[in-house]
Amino acid sequence: MSFVRHYPLNQITPADYNPRKITNDSFNQLKESLKRFGIVKPLILNERGVIIAGHQRLKAMKAIDMQESPAMVLSEVSLHDEIRFNLFHNSVETNVSIVFVNGLEDQDEGYHWVDPNRIHVVNNKNPSITYEICRVWGSVIVNDKGQVIANADYAVACKQLKEPLLVYKMNSNQIETLEKYLHSNYGSYHYDELKIPSYNQLHCQMHRLTARKKKNHSSTYEQYVLPILQRNHRLIDFGSGECAYIKKLVEQGYKAYGYEPYYRKKGSWIIDMKRVIKMIKAIEWSIEQKGLFDVVVLDGVLNSVVHLDFERWVMTACNSLLRKDGTFITGTRNLKSIKTNNKKKRLNRVRQIQFLDSNNFSGIFRDGIWTLQHFHDHTSLKRLCKRYFNQVEIFGAKSGANVYAVCKSPKLLPLNEYQEALNEEFNMVYPGGYRHNKHQRIVELIQKFAKERG
Repeated sequence: MSFVRHYPLNQITPADYNPRKITNDSFNQLKESLKRFGIVKPLILNERGVIIAGHQRLKAMKAIDMQESPAMVLSEVSLHDEIRFNLFHNSVETNVSIVFVNGLEDQDEGYHWVDPNRIHVVNNKNPSITYEICRVWGSVIVNDKGQVIANADYAVACKQLKEPLLVYKMNSNQIETLEKYLHSNYGSYHYDELKIPSYNQLHCQMHRLTARKKKNHSSTYEQYVLPILQRNHRLIDFGSGECAYIKKLVEQGYKAYGYEPYYRKKGSWIIDMKRVIKMIKAIEWSIEQKGLFDVVVLDGVLNSVVHLDFERWVMTACNSLLRKDGTFITGTRNLKSIKTNNKKKRLNRVRQIQFLDSNNFSGIFRDGIWTLQHFHDHTSLKRLCKRYFNQVEIFGAKSGANVYAVCKSPKLLPLNEYQEALNEEFNMVYPGGYRHNKHQRIVELIQKFAKERG
């Protein structure tokens, strides 16, 4: 890592993965801050000049005709770590920890490198973020008393790593005015620009009922599906992943059907299109012979949709598949548990820290691609289910890992909504824009029975 005081802006390239957007008002405020105080936080770049953190500042600098900027240049950083850094950097823009830097009293205003022994952590209030940023870098702003007033979490990380810290010292009489700008929202997470295709979500599929420990069991099935399932019931698992529970139920003699549009060939990430079409034909035959289903299961699918349209389509499809006296059961990740995780001192996995946008989507970069997770709490899940079912019961601890809904009495939705949703769900887009177009008959049948159901 190196610090360049005068890096030409015309040699800097924005990253195409940055998931944040800024409002016009916030952008104007950012430009005003730069005019008034200069660049008190350097840009962070990789060695090719691609910006890792500071996209909005770069735009603002160019907008007011600045030509150069201080920059921290990171060497030998993988794309995965760049994206990870970008997400964490934008999570530590707040200043919740209390940290002082000793020995700056005689230093002039501006940038200085500080030995980690001079960092005094009074209170580490953001431990999960601090723990995870210990492999990435940033800078802090301090007043003339040595108190860190911006990005204290970086100072904590440098103290723990025993690495030098880059600080920008400012006079205290300027700090009060600066803090007004520092506390403004200069961008929020917005994943639409990443245009994440739905088939990326196959990387989110759970490995159920493996030889490993009980944690691979589905709490949705174990607590809510299996206890009510009867031998005469016909069940469909919509978005069944590897179909582990469906295979088990069929072996036990139950009439169970799975539909997974991104069913993978064993041991690979290749989608098994023949198996997908075979699932559709089996469901089609079952509906033609026996009508709609007694039990519809949606396990972990709501937290794997890539946008709200998909959530609407999958819920509409589940509504359309359910008999009038049937039961719909869904389980999904609990938003409250995510907020609890972010306060923990230590987390087992990086992915446990989530970076939420305004619709409670969180982006994760893994296996070289972006995926999304979507979260609900008890209130939002009940509100969602009430759009599609007359009777809705919500279960699960308020801050537990998952929240569940058991619903009855499906509402009759407009036929054009059924047609749109079923066409999307049973004829998904695959890599290269491919669609199998084997969905027409099943869509007609489901619409027919849903209309007759009323």
